[in-house]
Amino acid sequence: MRLKSLELVGFKSFLEPTVISFSPGVTAVVGPNGCGKSNVVDAIRWVLGEQAPTRLRGKSAEDLIYAGNDANQPAGMAEVVLHLEAEEGSTLPEPYAALSEVAVARRVYRSSDSEYLINRIPCRLKDITEFFMAAQIHSRGYALIEQGRIDEIIQAKPAELRTMVEEAAGLSLFKGRREISERKLERVRENLSRVDDVLSEIERQLNFARRQAKKAEAYKLIRSELAELEKLAAARRLIDQHSELAAQSARELELHEKAEAERGEAAMLQQAADTIVASLAHTRDELAAAGRELENLGAAFDERARIRQHDGLVVESVGRREHGAAPPKSARRHRFDQDVHVAGMIEMLVGEYDRLELARIAGRYVRERAYQRAGARIDVDLRFAESHPHAARGAQLACDDEARAAAA
Repeated sequence: MRLKSLELVGFKSFLEPTVISFSPGVTAVVGPNGCGKSNVVDAIRWVLGEQAPTRLRGKSAEDLIYAGNDANQPAGMAEVVLHLEAEEGSTLPEPYAALSEVAVARRVYRSSDSEYLINRIPCRLKDITEFFMAAQIHSRGYALIEQGRIDEIIQAKPAELRTMVEEAAGLSLFKGRREISERKLERVRENLSRVDDVLSEIERQLNFARRQAKKAEAYKLIRSELAELEKLAAARRLIDQHSELAAQSARELELHEKAEAERGEAAMLQQAADTIVASLAHTRDELAAAGRELENLGAAFDERARIRQHDGLVVESVGRREHGAAPPKSARRHRFDQDVHVAGMIEMLVGEYDRLELARIAGRYVRERAYQRAGARIDVDLRFAESHPHAARGAQLACDDEARAAAA
């Protein structure tokens, strides 16, 4: 495999597209100082995969792009295309063995973005590096010898000489792959270690989750049982309340009927009491009249006794005057009848007075008895209303009626 040509656009001092052809044999680039001879070598080294800007005599990737001058604007990107062809009797490295020519390109923009292409097909830097390693070419190998490189080779250490020999023998590709594989293995080991840590943490969390799941299952089971028990308890309470409500309704109805009966009885007692009061008032009037008549009779009796006593004194004095003559018999009989009549009238008036007094006492007893029965019934209904709030309305009505009856 030999170098066929080199295309440069915007790379360092090459603003315009420039093509440098390399014919078979030795090709020399000759020119004065500062004309860009070293830029050709830097372009070849850069397209081979060099990543350090200091190896290309720059500080950053932006230094590889044409910076411009008074006459020209700065370029927006730098591109280098390296054309390689297979020599007679040889082939290109895999997977390009079937091709006779390969074009490797590299671009860089001022935003520091890079692109790699093989035969105008985007690829990775790794693909380009492996391609050149298979061809025993490296950006820092013996294929490129710049100024001072001979002295570095002569004064190189055994390890550096061994690297050059391995590159010449074609071992650099496999060594690079081995290093890549070892780095991958190291990363895999690190990943495995992290995976072990993650697995241990996940196992711990999983154990905790299992315990939590068991607790959750137990909680769900207990919760379902509790819900069933609550439903049963609610149904039992509902049944009890229904039965209690029925009993209390019956009790309320009974109380209402009793209250109605008591109100009827109280009305009858009130009517009887009114009748007794009216009778008592009439009896009091009669008693007062009888008392007045009795007083009149008593006064008349006293007057009669006084007159009789006076008559007796007069008769006695007259008899003594007439030597003890007795009063006529008819006069004594008349006075005796009058006395008997007055005594009968007095006895009748006393009996009437006693009868009226007994009627008054009986009326007062009946009235007091009615008040006591009404008050006791009201107390019983109030106590029942306090213990059975739902029957408070009926009891209150009964209490109001009884209170009105008692007040009346």
